[in-house]
Amino acid sequence: MGDWIIEHGEAPTMREIGARVGLASTGSVAYQLGRLEARARVRASLSGGGQ
Repeated sequence: MGDWIIEHGEAPTMREIGARVGLASTGSVAYQLGRLEARARVRASLSGGGQ
């Protein structure tokens, strides 16, 4: 995600993350991001546009 942020100036959407990692469901992406956040691997942004 770091490279995406550098290239685009903002974090990818749930759909963009899903497309990159092969997950069709934004719910699956949210679940996986939640697991990463719980392990302090990523930090959620509340300012994003959602999906």
